[in-house]
Amino acid sequence: MKSQTKTVNVVIFGIGAMASLLASFLLRLRTPKQEDAPVRISNLVMFGSWQEQLSVLQTNGLSMSCRDGSVVKLQPDVTCELSELPAADWVFVLGKSYQTERMASQVAEILRPNGLAVTLQNGLGNLELLQESLGQERAAQGVSSHGAYLRRPGHLVHAGEGETQIGLVPGREDDIHLVARALDWTGFATQVTANAESLVWGKCAINAAVNPLTALLEVKNGELLQEPMTCRLMALAVEEVASVAAALKIELPYGDPVGHVESVCRATADNRSSMLQDVLARRPGEVEAISGAVVAHGIRLGIETPVNDFLLRHVTLKMSGVKFDPAAFGELDIS
Repeated sequence: MKSQTKTVNVVIFGIGAMASLLASFLLRLRTPKQEDAPVRISNLVMFGSWQEQLSVLQTNGLSMSCRDGSVVKLQPDVTCELSELPAADWVFVLGKSYQTERMASQVAEILRPNGLAVTLQNGLGNLELLQESLGQERAAQGVSSHGAYLRRPGHLVHAGEGETQIGLVPGREDDIHLVARALDWTGFATQVTANAESLVWGKCAINAAVNPLTALLEVKNGELLQEPMTCRLMALAVEEVASVAAALKIELPYGDPVGHVESVCRATADNRSSMLQDVLARRPGEVEAISGAVVAHGIRLGIETPVNDFLLRHVTLKMSGVKFDPAAFGELDIS
């Protein structure tokens, strides 16, 4: 007799670009047409407080410009009320890093005792905050290299495809593999890894090299490759991250950090980084969890990180309303 497909409740914390992209894939499991679906999603709810996006999603749904040029219309369930969320088997955390501590306590209220929360956020330290609230066995680290941005509230652009990886959690191996199979089945290519820490630092290196520069210059990812100066700044930023990671005895998941960052820029050339989106929308960003975390580790370890420090200071100034002058790059020795 064929075993019955497992049914799960899923909550996505976040209603921004990456949260919306993940929801668009997972919706395929709400009423899967194929019998080989690894799970069926009974309830899928997005949770967030960005009022303009929330209102558009609730009223008009989500329009998504796909990689093949088509536009699809989706209707995810969205709420800003914690009391309206179902008891969750799986939670995906995609809010901003500065919101993680608050979100972790909220996840603890709705996650089932045997549930699993997966962070797919930018920056360092998010997993640790989830583990503090949920316990180590109920929180997992994930990393995704998809590119997505909101052209306007309610209109998502899938700007770049990439692989997603989720780290194993001792004692929860079967559950992690099931989550990965479910995501992979939807087309959101996902693998399982035993070295999540390496993935987090690998993603941090990419973000540190790309996001602050795109935010300061207000350009898409691919435009960074068009100027020798920005290519050099990206290389220096990622080399600093690699030095800090090496001092922590963390091996990045790729052998050529500079070449990898450049390949990510090419693969996501049309993407507006999350930090650029935050600057344009005049909302708080994640530079502290990315560049700031690299600088803080560097200070503790006695490793100089002048480029990441420059990017941290100037993105912070820009977030406060100070216009960035590219002539400021002259402060750096980029020879």
